[in-house]
Amino acid sequence: MTDKGIDGAMTLYLATNMPAWLWRMLLSSTLKARPQVGFLPVIKNKGTVAPISSSSFLKAKAVYDFESTLHTAAPV
Repeated sequence: MTDKGIDGAMTLYLATNMPAWLWRMLLSSTLKARPQVGFLPVIKNKGTVAPISSSSFLKAKAVYDFESTLHTAAPV
């Protein structure tokens, strides 16, 4: 945004004159990505935009849950 050429002028124009519907669409796509780590409890969704569930999170959560059940089992 600090470019003094035509690219900077176009970027500044688009940023200052962006329609509200386009801003909401960009913001909602940004808010969908809410990464979590597998070893922490899952956070309840409180927002209006449903988060994207990543395959890496689901895999890490399954591995952690499996490992934690092995360690909490009664000794033989």
